[in-house]
Amino acid sequence: PQRALRGLFAVQESTKAGWDQSSPGGDGSYSILMRSGLDTIGLDFGNYFNPPNGYSVSDGWNLLSLPQDPTVGHGKSAIYFTAISRAFSYANSSGYSVLDPIRNGVGFWLKFSGTQNIGIPGNFRTADSIEVAGGWNLIGSLSLPVAISAIVQIPAGNVVSPFFPYRGNYILVDSLSPHEGYFVKVKGTGKLYINSSSAAAVGGGEVSSIRHDLDETAGRITIQNSKGVRQVLYFGRSDALRAYAGFFDLPPTPPEDAFDARFSSGS
Repeated sequence: PQRALRGLFAVQESTKAGWDQSSPGGDGSYSILMRSGLDTIGLDFGNYFNPPNGYSVSDGWNLLSLPQDPTVGHGKSAIYFTAISRAFSYANSSGYSVLDPIRNGVGFWLKFSGTQNIGIPGNFRTADSIEVAGGWNLIGSLSLPVAISAIVQIPAGNVVSPFFPYRGNYILVDSLSPHEGYFVKVKGTGKLYINSSSAAAVGGGEVSSIRHDLDETAGRITIQNSKGVRQVLYFGRSDALRAYAGFFDLPPTPPEDAFDARFSSGS
C-alpha cells in the first residue's frame, strides 16, 4: 500500500444500500492531521440497517417479530405507531398476553388497518438463542432468512412440529423470514439456536415434498374467506397423512377476527 502524505485529511465510509450511518455526526466524516505515530483507534463509524421500503404488513392481524434491534427503542408505539391494537405474545402455560416493550426473539400478534410498509431502523441481527418451553412457543426471526434445517435444537429432537407463520392463515414453510413470527411446538424446556450465516440452503425442501405427497394421495377441503384467503384441510387414509401426522396439529387459534379454519381436533 502507498504511504499517506502528511497533511489534513477527511476520513469517511461508503455505506451499503439499506444502511444508515449514525456516527460520526455532521457530514459523517472525521478530520485528521496525518503525522507519524497517529492513533486512529477512536475513529468509530456507527451504522444501522434501514431497508428503503420498510417491512410490509397486511390489513388485519399479522404474526410478527422484530427484524433488528430498533434504534428508536422497544416500545410498541415507537415502532408500530400505525398499529390499531396492542401487541400480544403467547405462552403455552398462560395463553396470550400483552407484550410491551417488544423484545427481540419473541413473536407477537399486531393488527393494522390496511396494507402498509413499516420502517424499522436498527442494528442487524444475524444470530439468536431462543429459550422454549414444553408445548407451543411463539418465536421471532432475524434480519436475514434462516433455513429451518439449519436451526440447532438443544436438546436434539426437541421440536415436534413445523414452524408456522401466519399469512392470512397458518402455512408450512422451509425457512424463517425477517419480520415474521413463528409458532413451533417442542417436547420440553430447551433452546433454539438460529443463525442466518449458515450455509444451509433456504427454501424448497421438506415442505414441498409433503405438499406434493398430500396433493397426490389425500382428500382435501378448501375454505376461502371474503378476502380470498384459502385454507386447505386434508383428510382420508393417505400414507402421507400417517407419515406426517405431527405436521397437521395447528398452532393456537389466532385473535378472534383473524381467519382460521381447522377440524374440531385442531388439525
